[in-house]
Amino acid sequence: MKKLFTIIISVLGIAPSLMANELNTTEDAILLDSIVSDDSKIVFTYDGSGNKLSQTNYVSTLNNSSWMCVLKDVYTYDVNGNMLTDIVSIWDDKSQTWSITDKRKYTYDSEGNELSFTTYNWSKNTNIWICSQRKESVYNSDSKPVIQIYYIWESSKNAWCAQTKNEYDYDLNNVLLSDTSFIWHSKSNAWNYYEKNEYIYDSNGNEVSREAYLWNAEAQIWEVFSKNEYAYDFKGNILTETTFNRINNAWINQKEEKYTYDENDNRLSTSVYEWDAKSKSWVGNYKYEYVYDVIGYKLMEASYSWRTDINDWKLNSKTYYYYHNYNTALNQLEDSHEPKSTKLLRDGQLYILREGKTYSVTGQEVK
Repeated sequence: MKKLFTIIISVLGIAPSLMANELNTTEDAILLDSIVSDDSKIVFTYDGSGNKLSQTNYVSTLNNSSWMCVLKDVYTYDVNGNMLTDIVSIWDDKSQTWSITDKRKYTYDSEGNELSFTTYNWSKNTNIWICSQRKESVYNSDSKPVIQIYYIWESSKNAWCAQTKNEYDYDLNNVLLSDTSFIWHSKSNAWNYYEKNEYIYDSNGNEVSREAYLWNAEAQIWEVFSKNEYAYDFKGNILTETTFNRINNAWINQKEEKYTYDENDNRLSTSVYEWDAKSKSWVGNYKYEYVYDVIGYKLMEASYSWRTDINDWKLNSKTYYYYHNYNTALNQLEDSHEPKSTKLLRDGQLYILREGKTYSVTGQEVK
């Protein structure tokens, strides 16, 4: 089912901080400072407790000579470190200032579970926040969500109006067995079935199968329409995820994702394939490769797309990660005023070329 809420701009899905909750101050913490690619950049700031205070997105100018502001999020927190608000602004080129557009507000219970998530739009005409969308959640005694209801604001009624609902069922060990979504029918004043997912696990607790059903209102039955199957290595790392569609009472291949890992269980690659019915084979779609330092911090992410004309992966872009209070070779070389360095991905490893010499990500020269 499509999510009710949409994000203004997707920014690579990066975690806001690393190890921040284990340290007392940002003077000691190792936090993500910035994420930089050829045409975009994301910069983070933090408070003394390691909470992310802001996230600013930039794009490069046409001649790549400078960075241009695009989007900014500013966050506030309660005393427990729970995010209370996220205020979103876009850059106004004309006034050369940030212009507020949206706000996201959160509330929590005493266990830190999110009870509500509300979005607002800023009205420039009236200078007030206008309600937009809302999610409310209910949890069981083990802080597992059991009900989530989504609303939209109807100004004509001056009230929140329910739209969709998700219900979650667990076994005695709080393992998710199924989730069911409903759509609110205003005429009958009732929730109507819409979609359901059922989960199966192996003896290690890994999800091995998920079947999705749609409700047939006329026949009053659930009808399966897709299935995902998962395979793992002996450590529990997911190796493959295969998606099937149910067509004419048969399972038809649709998509397959493959993952690889290093000896420390850091994910090295994600490769996505689509099923080609004509050739009856998997055909590449896109791929990501990741490089880490010896401690496990992500240093680089490379994206590829499949080129049928060369029957191989074609590099699209590379994105680099820089950290506060953690001087990897990338940080040292990029921050230096010495001659510019070049980053090289070779055999799945990241190297740095500078002044005719090759360095590892730990700063050691490679002969």
